[in-house]
Amino acid sequence: MAILEINLPLNNFKIIKTEDSEQSLKVFGETKEDFVTCHLCKKLTPHFHGYDEERCVEHLPTFGKAVYIFYKPKRYICKLCNVDGVTTTATPAWHTAKSSFTVHYESRLILDVIGSTISDVAIKNNLTEKELQ
Repeated sequence: MAILEINLPLNNFKIIKTEDSEQSLKVFGETKEDFVTCHLCKKLTPHFHGYDEERCVEHLPTFGKAVYIFYKPKRYICKLCNVDGVTTTATPAWHTAKSSFTVHYESRLILDVIGSTISDVAIKNNLTEKELQ
């Protein structure tokens, strides 16, 4: 089998392993940021406090396969706010919080809707209309 290297435009992301099947490519990794902006005081905090639950986000399809990115966002605790148990979860630039897709895939889907209907784009991308909206 030939080996193909693909450059995923995911800044600050380290790939740990991949799983390839006929239908999908699963990419498992971790983000590499060293700090986050506290959601309370808006100051930078470098105090790592663990990981949030694993996220699965869909990226642009490659060679007719769905591409899924799996990662656990890092959590940070702000020593300036000093609020017990309150953490801030890092969100990488390539993923919008609470979205099922990478920013790159969202942009492509938005362009697909131009001159088409949400229903048509959902069908073409094997998504539900709710997922697309």
